[in-house]
Amino acid sequence: MDNKKTKLISAAIAMIALFILLGTSVLLYVSQAKKAALNPEISPVPAVSALHPNPILSTITMQISPLTPSPIGSLIRIGTLAIPVEIAATEDAKEKGLSGRPLLPQNQGMLFLFEKPGIYRFWMPDMHFPIDIIWMDSTRTVVDISADVSNQFDPEHPRYYTPSSPARYVLEVNAGFAARNGINKGDVADFVNFSAD
Repeated sequence: MDNKKTKLISAAIAMIALFILLGTSVLLYVSQAKKAALNPEISPVPAVSALHPNPILSTITMQISPLTPSPIGSLIRIGTLAIPVEIAATEDAKEKGLSGRPLLPQNQGMLFLFEKPGIYRFWMPDMHFPIDIIWMDSTRTVVDISADVSNQFDPEHPRYYTPSSPARYVLEVNAGFAARNGINKGDVADFVNFSAD
């Protein structure tokens, strides 16, 4: 009987902690959105922002927006490695990226989906941790890896990260992930439980 009560109490405490965490996230989001609405000149920019393949032709107005929820169980497989991913398919989700997040869970990633291959530029304002950027073409072949991209950001001299050849899919993972897991140019990924087309 005591064991059952202990399990119930533990479950209740876990649920309360989850609700507190979610409530804090919502309050932070609302607070940032209000600031952006009141003063658009200083709207927060996305942490890792995908820009148009030709930056001379495009300027993106950055807005705070929630990411599109991913289907449960979305994975990228590279060899025997299975990586749970959050999908960034909408323009809002791609502009927001990993902006403002305190961390990315180990062995997970965010996958950016583009309609066609391009030399997309990513940058690092408002990032709280370094990342690897894995660039894939339309055949889901790894065409480049930007390893150990620093979260240090100089707004007066921003650094942009681009692939060496056109990419259609971009996977962001924690820094060192690609090297630790033996991911290399030429590896081919499979997308599991979601459609990228």
